[in-house]
Amino acid sequence: MSRIMSHLLKRVPISVLALLPTLSGQAGAADNKIPTPTGAEIQCAGGKVGVRYFALQLGRRTLESTQERGTVWSMSDQEAAVLETSVALVADGHKLIPPGRYRMSTWFEKRGVWHLLVFSKGKNYRSGTPYTDVALRLDGLDRPVETLKIDLKMQGSTLDLTLWAGGSRLRATFVPLAVQRQKTLVVGHPATYEFYGWPAAPEIQARIRAFEPIQFGRLRHDMPFGVVYEVSCRSDGKGVFIDAKTRTLRDNRDLLAETTRQLSKAGENAKLARRIDLLRKAITVQEALQTNVMIAGDTVTKQPRIPNLRVQAIEVPPKAETPIGAKNPGKAVVPIRGFVLGYGLRRVRFSVSDDSFKRLRWR
Repeated sequence: MSRIMSHLLKRVPISVLALLPTLSGQAGAADNKIPTPTGAEIQCAGGKVGVRYFALQLGRRTLESTQERGTVWSMSDQEAAVLETSVALVADGHKLIPPGRYRMSTWFEKRGVWHLLVFSKGKNYRSGTPYTDVALRLDGLDRPVETLKIDLKMQGSTLDLTLWAGGSRLRATFVPLAVQRQKTLVVGHPATYEFYGWPAAPEIQARIRAFEPIQFGRLRHDMPFGVVYEVSCRSDGKGVFIDAKTRTLRDNRDLLAETTRQLSKAGENAKLARRIDLLRKAITVQEALQTNVMIAGDTVTKQPRIPNLRVQAIEVPPKAETPIGAKNPGKAVVPIRGFVLGYGLRRVRFSVSDDSFKRLRWR
């Protein structure tokens, strides 16, 4: 767990998810009314991004006058605000938020310094929960907005997420990346590659030349609790290679142990029993996979410049390779044999097969 999260946990009680309810915000609860979530949605980069939250009456005061330093706020008095995206989002130039569903909170570090915490799991304030820290810009409002409002708006090629709260406005800026998906097979099981279209800007190529990894995609098994690899590219000064890393097996083993404990306390529970069965099946598959895979590029060629970091899959020519259980052999998913990664003037070819991900067995 990071130092920042350790600091947050010390400063904020785990049970506290909203720190700004006012009398008007509590009136609905007194009337026994079930609050209705609101939100915003926008189309961008060939997909969509949406936020969902519960509106909250905040009055006219600024956020810094109502919160103490170190406060984490879930932007709601019900449950944390939700970010859901079908495209990849880049913040602060290099922080990647892959497609998915996230919980959001703000962190008031010190006067004038605010952060948006994007949690990759369903619950906030849980030890070890991964999150992305995004810088927020704070502005004062001449005309306060007394009801919490979160909005999304495209500004050229960037996406602004703006929060109005009382006399304050917080804004985070993202660059949406188009997502290309490619079906394949990994150790005989259907899987999907997810490739992100990073812009081929000078700072991106400078990161590659500086030997920094750039996550340009994910690989996941199309099954419940399936493995998820984070796929990055990096240079060692002589060539470009692919890093594919996963911690799914470790997470699923922890989840299996926790679910088993829940079942032992609950007695008979069909839902928990089904969950345990699915976890065991997924773990059996994942135990045959490597957790860290490195694939070297075969060739580097120079071609006309392209505007972004682009990936093109190299598909296996159609033949009598049919996955077990396929109902339509003519349209069956077959494994790709590699892909070409292009950025700027360069093209790098990578060969990929089932053997690339199989765990090595030592005698």
